[in-house]
Amino acid sequence: MPGKRRKARVMALQALFELDTVGHSPETAVNRLVEGTEEILLASRAGLVNRFSVEEAREIGRVATGVIGMRLREGDEVVSMAVAKDPKVQLLTLLESGFGKRTVVEEYRQTRRGSQGVKTTDTKRGATVVAVRVVNGRDELLVTTVNGKVIRCPVSEISQQGRSARGVRIIRLDAGDSVAAVARLVGEQEGETMASQVKSPDIPPPSPYPGPGPSRPAPGPHPEPDDDE
Repeated sequence: MPGKRRKARVMALQALFELDTVGHSPETAVNRLVEGTEEILLASRAGLVNRFSVEEAREIGRVATGVIGMRLREGDEVVSMAVAKDPKVQLLTLLESGFGKRTVVEEYRQTRRGSQGVKTTDTKRGATVVAVRVVNGRDELLVTTVNGKVIRCPVSEISQQGRSARGVRIIRLDAGDSVAAVARLVGEQEGETMASQVKSPDIPPPSPYPGPGPSRPAPGPHPEPDDDE
């Protein structure tokens, strides 16, 4: 809405939303700072993504459980969340099998908060989703496995594919190993933009009088009074 003041806020989404169905307390999956104009993409372990406007998640108290973000099928759970400011950006989907791909966000049909979402990968071979990240071609990824293997991979080497594709092999795994986590290293151009947005603190100029003590010399002795006064 034009002229409406936007307040930055933290969105904390729960890994288990439906308390009555699940039967135990929720766990916080991830937090993101949002302004109110973005879109949220919630990803489940079974390979579904729900895309909806952040405005559908109303502001409530810090300790409140919140509203449902994604309806989960039995045995499924939310594993990741991404925040997109532009539907033209790309969403990386990474599987525990080491496969992944990039897909343009606008390929995910925008639904509503509380929907089950749409398919984001091919899970017929049993691999589940580890994480989704909004990326661009200048970024890099750090992929970590359960057994401690780590690789650094340029995002530009990961092909862009359709929403339901499994993708390409990002990391080759040993027998019994699986992907545990992924971290995004922002590209140089975006990093420079983020740095330019940080306001430098007001630091007073250094004192011309080095050494400990006051910033200026102590006053000298008072002059003797004139005899004519």
